[in-house]
Amino acid sequence: MRTDFIALRYTKSAMQALAEPVDAGQASRYATRALELAPHNEIVLDRVGKAYLHVGAYEQALTVVQEAQLMTGRDYYYELGTCYLHTGQQELGAEYLAKHLQWVRFGFAAEAVGEAVYAVELNNVGYTYAEADFNLSEALKLTKQAVRYAPLNPAFTDSLGWVCYKLGDFSNAAFYLERAVRQSRQQPNAELHYHLGVVYARSGQREAAVRELREALDIRPKYSQAMRELRKLNWELAPPWHAMATDLTLVVNSIPTSRGYPCENFPTSS
Repeated sequence: MRTDFIALRYTKSAMQALAEPVDAGQASRYATRALELAPHNEIVLDRVGKAYLHVGAYEQALTVVQEAQLMTGRDYYYELGTCYLHTGQQELGAEYLAKHLQWVRFGFAAEAVGEAVYAVELNNVGYTYAEADFNLSEALKLTKQAVRYAPLNPAFTDSLGWVCYKLGDFSNAAFYLERAVRQSRQQPNAELHYHLGVVYARSGQREAAVRELREALDIRPKYSQAMRELRKLNWELAPPWHAMATDLTLVVNSIPTSRGYPCENFPTSS
């Protein structure tokens, strides 16, 4: 019992690490430790599976969720569908996600599922399809429905914009993602800025892209995707001030100071 208690504390820490600023590595480590301590605890399995899913550890999530399903008898249609989509079993993943939506729609029609929950489930499945680059026409339909139910929800607006981006519709993608960033001003979200930065980058708006990606990193310093995208932009086209600073440094460092040695610490662009 003591071990189970400690494992549950680790799952709580994992969930906390998934809040902004997200630390996916830390969340994964906490989840793994919880699983090591209590591999047969139903609550631990449920939470660990969801934590792995959130950080994109789909192979690990699949194993844990399957075990949780066997132990609890619950239907993990959404979780399993997402795992299958990202582990090379897309048709099976789509089948499970369709089952999940069928269950949600039945509950909504019977008034057992409220409108807010219904919108969340529509958004989640639509965004999952977009992230897997699969069934994008269905993803567009689902995310549009979610936004219709909750037009002021920045996560839903972001999902719709991201689906538009995946479809190559950069104009509408920017429209919705800019709106999502505005809607989230009270609670800034790194992923929203990252998505908008990516769309700006693909649209040739380099300065705007850099601005949004830096915003994402200000919120979530360990955001590896934003770091990669920013490095890619810097590699493709170095900022004009970088070359200017380098040239100016050479000039200044060639001039002796009052103490007779160069200004070694003259700042350059990082």
